[in-house]
Amino acid sequence: MKIKEIEMKSGIDRATIYYYEKEKLLLPHRTENGYREYGEEDLITLQRIKLLRSLHLPLDEIRSLMNGSDSLRDTLSKQIGQLKKEEEDISYAEDLCRTIYKETPHYSELNAEKYLKQIETISKDKVGSYFKVQDELPMVFDPRIRFAARIIDLFLYGLLWNFIRTFLLHQNVLDPSNTERLILWGMALFLTLILEPVFLALFRTTPGKFIYGITLEKEDHKRLTLEESFQRTWGVLSKGFAFGILPITLITLSISRIRCENGQIQPWDEDIAYRIKDYRYHRNLLAFLALILVIGMNFLLSVFYYSPPNRGDLTVEEFVENFNHYREAYDIDLGEYTLKSSSAWDSDYDFRKYYLPSHLRNAPNFTYNLKTGIVQAVSFSVDARDTDFYVDSYSNYMILMALALTQPESVFDTALNAHKIISPIRWEPFKPFEFSEMGITLINEVEYEGFEDNYDHMRPERNDDGEPNNFYRQKFTVERQSMEEGGKNK
Repeated sequence: MKIKEIEMKSGIDRATIYYYEKEKLLLPHRTENGYREYGEEDLITLQRIKLLRSLHLPLDEIRSLMNGSDSLRDTLSKQIGQLKKEEEDISYAEDLCRTIYKETPHYSELNAEKYLKQIETISKDKVGSYFKVQDELPMVFDPRIRFAARIIDLFLYGLLWNFIRTFLLHQNVLDPSNTERLILWGMALFLTLILEPVFLALFRTTPGKFIYGITLEKEDHKRLTLEESFQRTWGVLSKGFAFGILPITLITLSISRIRCENGQIQPWDEDIAYRIKDYRYHRNLLAFLALILVIGMNFLLSVFYYSPPNRGDLTVEEFVENFNHYREAYDIDLGEYTLKSSSAWDSDYDFRKYYLPSHLRNAPNFTYNLKTGIVQAVSFSVDARDTDFYVDSYSNYMILMALALTQPESVFDTALNAHKIISPIRWEPFKPFEFSEMGITLINEVEYEGFEDNYDHMRPERNDDGEPNNFYRQKFTVERQSMEEGGKNK
């Protein structure tokens, strides 16, 4: 007989049958493929166990009966004494025990089917549940606990992917695009498929389940194999999460919740003992703290993201790498221009270059002050005269130059203090200034006449004859401070 057939004939659900197998009360035959094959003797054994459990005999006493350690009459005598202490609504169980005691001297002669029919008849007329004894494979049915443990695991796997994004892909984990959010969700599920089987096979639990005191193992208290763990995780992701396809996932999660509320075993949990240590409230606090920790780690990753890839003494190539890093980190628009490692500008074809004046069609050329190959200062100059065209702000170039040359003292320095550099430049790019911050000195020398400051550009003024008569000169310099100068400016 297969499991479904013996379920129907015995009236015992498979979870209880598996539990009896785990307790070594039932030993069905196994085929070469590992499938269970139940015989008539197994059915009789289940009926006897069901009868004796209906009389509230503990499993240990039933085990003693089966291995011959105790006699049926001695066991029933003891049970009769126990039943006398119960209320009148269990008096029938006492009478049945006496009947069995008189009619059946030995366990091997016990006709369980006969007495089970009597119990079924009397149970129809009684509201009580004395004869409805259930032994089941341990299972956690609280959907809130199961879902919370799963969410913690997904957050942790997502954190692992964010480590990869930060240090290998150089992406900002706190400002993802919609595409990056979808990739994060998919990678969290993929890492679940890869890592969760390893956790279950090695430790019987996962980080989220560990917080809630949950362990998963076989019926015989042995660990799941890596293959069994993978099959379970595959079942969770395919049948429980629909591989993260969100509209379908909501439906499958609802179905799983209903199963839990109805005390039904999830399809991927068959043959698995799903144990929980306790239901103490402090586990919810631990889960909350774990989520806060994950969020904090993501913040730290963002801090690392805003830190320059090169620190200390910089070559021109390293300065350029920092420059391009901050351009991407702060999403600063330089149009079609890209600074190459040689410090030359690379740009796409633009027809405007062929008729606009120099100060409008080209990015500024950087001048480097080097000492034994190490950058000491970077500057650029702009000189426009008698022009009808406006002078655009070079604030984006100025910001990136400054950030690329900074000397942050820690990984937090740039994330916390970069605004002290960015804001003055962005708000007053056409005004002279000089200040020091994060180990650098910024000097902006500006002279102009015949222009009107319009925040992000300088607009030429016209004289009475309509001809332009103006000039605009700017020199912006970023210098690195010595350690002594840096200390004085703190």
